[in-house]
Amino acid sequence: MSRARWESPVAVAYAEGLLEASKTEHNLERMLEAAGDLMTILDRAPKFEPFLAAPHIGVAERAALVRKTLAPYLPLSLTNLLLLLIERHRAEYLRRILDEFRDMAKEALGRIPAVVSSALPLSKAERMRLERVLESKTGLDLDLDYETDENLIGGIRVSFGDVVVDATLRHRLNLLSDQIATRIRESNPSTQGTQKPESA
Repeated sequence: MSRARWESPVAVAYAEGLLEASKTEHNLERMLEAAGDLMTILDRAPKFEPFLAAPHIGVAERAALVRKTLAPYLPLSLTNLLLLLIERHRAEYLRRILDEFRDMAKEALGRIPAVVSSALPLSKAERMRLERVLESKTGLDLDLDYETDENLIGGIRVSFGDVVVDATLRHRLNLLSDQIATRIRESNPSTQGTQKPESA
């Protein structure tokens, strides 16, 4: 989980503030999407994050770049957060704050983080099919993150919470979904029926 990697009091405090602002403005879904977009920007433009935190560059110059390049595309609360971090010289916490906020927002929306590991990257069609199968079989709103793991050698693994299920791509995806549904029932005793006593 990202929270285990990143958790810090400063990041949590700012993330909670952004979460409350999103709830007040009734745009939590949009804010979650925008936070993901901003994370993508940080990944694809590695020089941008150090620029925001650079102490030798004036606050006004860094803030001006945010207003010019990002403000037109981000929700107001997220833009204000960026400007506040620059003003308080805490822009180095941006990625951690976004990561914390995304975890909090997904939890508030009732989404369950899940990781899909495969030996090779799954195509868009394979991802869509897997998502449909998992949703229909589990009845859960799973938020899937995809990663590659060469050790799987043609297999696929889905994990969320205490549930870990392994299968191979050669088997039908229905096998994977049935296994997940079984594990869910086993891990939640309230869903199990009461067994009848044996006859004498």
